[in-house]
Amino acid sequence: MYDWLFSLVRDPSGRRFGEPKTAAEQRAHFEAQIQRTADFLAFAGHPERGIPAVHVAGTSGKGSVTVMTAALLQSLGGTVCHHTSPYLQSYLEKLNTNGRWLAQEQFDVLVGRLQAVHGRWEAATGQRLRYTEAWVGLTMLWLAEEKPAWAVIETSLGGRFDPTNILPAELAIITNVDWDHEQVLGPTLADIAWHKAGIIKPNQPVVTAATQPEVLAVIRQEAAEKNAPFYALGDQWHYHITPAEMLTVEAPFNRYVNINVAGMGYQAHNAAVALAAVDVLGYSHGWRISAAQAERVLTAVRFAGRLETVQENPLVILDGAHNPHKMATLVASLQAKYPQQKATAVVGSIAGKNAEAMLSALAPLVGRWVFTQPRVPGKPAIPPAELAGLVGETAVPVQTAATVQEALSAAFANPSDYILITGSLYLVGEARGYWYPLDRDGS
Repeated sequence: MYDWLFSLVRDPSGRRFGEPKTAAEQRAHFEAQIQRTADFLAFAGHPERGIPAVHVAGTSGKGSVTVMTAALLQSLGGTVCHHTSPYLQSYLEKLNTNGRWLAQEQFDVLVGRLQAVHGRWEAATGQRLRYTEAWVGLTMLWLAEEKPAWAVIETSLGGRFDPTNILPAELAIITNVDWDHEQVLGPTLADIAWHKAGIIKPNQPVVTAATQPEVLAVIRQEAAEKNAPFYALGDQWHYHITPAEMLTVEAPFNRYVNINVAGMGYQAHNAAVALAAVDVLGYSHGWRISAAQAERVLTAVRFAGRLETVQENPLVILDGAHNPHKMATLVASLQAKYPQQKATAVVGSIAGKNAEAMLSALAPLVGRWVFTQPRVPGKPAIPPAELAGLVGETAVPVQTAATVQEALSAAFANPSDYILITGSLYLVGEARGYWYPLDRDGS
């Protein structure tokens, strides 16, 4: 059934990827995308309505915050569904109920339902969904069937015109705003913030960890225009982490003291965001999560492909950092944990990313570079030789590899103190199959 879904990808070769658009062309593309999604869901009977939901946008951390928020809500009892984007190794990852992927058999039935409705809609209107839009349709049909107590949904790109923004969420979370996808969301940080702020719903609260004044001004204005209660880090809520790795969150309505987050690295920040968000929801619904409960939940959450250790000897760490902000955060976390050690860095990136800034942020950790390329239909990679050229003249050895498998072999042949695989979630997902192979159905 996935083959039909994948057939909706308009450009599997990736030839059109990165072709420049004028601002007007890009805006028209975005508006058509969300309008098609809205039209289809209306034809399908509005499956997105009546679902208590949280919507998560941001430049970094939104996938982790989605998973943590869902886990905290699940600890209250009842069914909690969450949707993340993109998937790491299996498309089944994207549809998760109480921590479990959707089974392949259920997925096939769900896609069959989507295909049937889509066929009737196409016959009636002459329209056809794009792949990303169809995933949103699939997700909403799934949620209507599951009838969860809560759904936590991550945006795909931006927010305002992302197809997920059809969902009438009770809470918006904007993790942060930084440089990424500036070619389509920018060119300025304020422009990117405008896209992220578009997930705020009228009269519904928004929690953000963004701190730049020009970004906060945009988010605050959007909240004011929609009469949405506004909770910003450093103003309406705060957090700090002690040297002993104990987290305290001064949330908008409650205080959560001395949560042990040892070993979480940069995920401790995401944990604070998720807890502040759930605190706001709890205030409006009349419940509260205790600090002890939050610690049990947050320290039990595992993140594939995010600061993930998959092997000890030699040490191998996977992290899907794919923009300068994510890379700088990863580097700070690894420098704190392994201050005197250097990494053999296996790096690949999708075209259109600011690879030069990412590599500059990563360079202080690197004792050896191995550049490669992930294989992603419709999203061409930056050639390994081009990545190698971006690091310029360096005393650090540089290799290139045509495939991820060849890159792993090169890294294992002569590792530094540890091996770090990063630069793209797609790269990390492909590499992760070396340790955790999946069948096509995700099992």
